[in-house]
Amino acid sequence: MSLTQSEHYNAVVVCPKGEFLGSIVGVAFREEIGKLRTNGKKNVVLDLSHTTLMDSSGIGVLIESAEELRDEGGDLRLAELEKKLRNLFLMTRLLGEVFQIFDTVDEAVESFSAT
Repeated sequence: MSLTQSEHYNAVVVCPKGEFLGSIVGVAFREEIGKLRTNGKKNVVLDLSHTTLMDSSGIGVLIESAEELRDEGGDLRLAELEKKLRNLFLMTRLLGEVFQIFDTVDEAVESFSAT
C-alpha cells in the first residue's frame, strides 16, 4: 500500500492505494497522521477510492487515528468508499456513530468549513 496526500483549504486528503491491512500498514499510517498533527493539521479526509481491501485491524487503526485527531479538535472523515468497504463499515455500525462518510472527497473537505 502507498499513501499520497494533498492539502486543501479545510483539510488534508490522504489516499491509501491498495490493501489497508492494519498489521502491515498501521504503523506507517499512524506515523503519517502523527506528522500531520505535529504540523497543526487536524482535519483529515481519507479518500478510499483506491483502497481494494481493509481488515479489522485496519479499521482499528482508523478509529485510533480519528480519536487522536478529535482529541485535538479535528476529525477523520471518509470519502469515496466502494460498495464492499461501505458494507463493511455499515455492518460494524461505524458509519454515522464513529465516522462521517461522504460520496466525494470535495464534499468531505467542504464539510470541515461548516465546523
